[in-house]
Amino acid sequence: MARRSNSLPLHYTICVVTEGEKTENNFFDKLYRTEKRLNPELPYTMQTVPPPVDDEDDGEDEPGRASGTLDLKGTAAGIVDEYKGIPLPLKWVKMGIALAGTFNEVWIAFDKDGHPAAKDAFEEFIKARKKDKGLNLIFSSRCFEYYMLQHFEYIYHGFEKSECDEKIKRNKGRKTKTVYLGCCTDHAKNGACDGDLGNTAKPPCINGYARKQGYWTESKNDAAFDAVHNIYAGIVNAHNIKWSSLSTEAVAKAVYERNPYLNTYRLTVRLMQIGVLEHRDKASIDKGGTYSYDMEREGNSLVFRNNFPGKMDLGNVSIDVYDEQYSEEKFSQLRLEHVVLGDVLESGGVKMVDMMPYFNKAGQYAIIDFFGKRFLFMKEPAIDGAIIKENFHLTSSLGIEL
Repeated sequence: MARRSNSLPLHYTICVVTEGEKTENNFFDKLYRTEKRLNPELPYTMQTVPPPVDDEDDGEDEPGRASGTLDLKGTAAGIVDEYKGIPLPLKWVKMGIALAGTFNEVWIAFDKDGHPAAKDAFEEFIKARKKDKGLNLIFSSRCFEYYMLQHFEYIYHGFEKSECDEKIKRNKGRKTKTVYLGCCTDHAKNGACDGDLGNTAKPPCINGYARKQGYWTESKNDAAFDAVHNIYAGIVNAHNIKWSSLSTEAVAKAVYERNPYLNTYRLTVRLMQIGVLEHRDKASIDKGGTYSYDMEREGNSLVFRNNFPGKMDLGNVSIDVYDEQYSEEKFSQLRLEHVVLGDVLESGGVKMVDMMPYFNKAGQYAIIDFFGKRFLFMKEPAIDGAIIKENFHLTSSLGIEL
């Protein structure tokens, strides 16, 4: 049975420009194909694009990095050469901007893992986003594997590496090669970490920690999506990572300087056709001369407004409250409560619903069905004072939602 959703228009196109050929590409491609299987009439198509990485960028031989080839099925022939030599991750942002006219939406995905031009990339994206709302950026810090980790447990930790490595000189010292140490594997090399968060002498990398916990053996292959457990747990935990970063780091600290930080879940829920209600986000239902309603988030409350001369029947709004499960069933959910708002709002009427009583009963997130469209409402950490709330959009890179 097709899932009710915050449906995209028919024939809508989404492009995901990713940093790697396998980890991120595999995750989002398999998520898309899973959605296609669950809903054969899925209205959108999605294409992942390996970025144009030059051999001279960093000399790494990391499995899963882009090969420098680009397959856009003829939609952007010759685009690779145009961006040759541009520092990372600015290169991928420029590519995403160039593809914006080809697709309805373009999502640019990269991480903090040692890229030299992060500030330039964010500033370039911000300028372009103000002109084209179809451009989006997802940023994983330290790296995409940190987002994968959130599907197994909530862990707020500033890892410094996705994988422990060492540099080896070659070609008489003119170039260097990165060799990965295979932390917590049976072929671990000297200098590999033991995956223990308590080891301050040799802090663990993310893959070393994940292998020690038995979460996965390899992330740099085509099994990234297969490796992770519950999708909803990953979404909720990543959302909490973002809010915890905003509440514990300096308010003015730029997103690209934060570690940890995740907004990667935003693409996940987009492909699942669920809207996300963050602080001050608004959803509107407007059917011309039939009705016009708003639903807006204020902190951990929902505000409903009737903007139409007629009545607004809140019997068309339901709230399903769920517990967060660490289950190997990727899309399993444990529903705690189902509530239908039965009120009727007169013209100009306003109703506020406090969501905290639901969350205080062990609920971790809610899905709001607002006149047939689904929106994800996740509890935001109790933040002392209004500074973070008032500066949330400012903190997220000069008014651009991240």
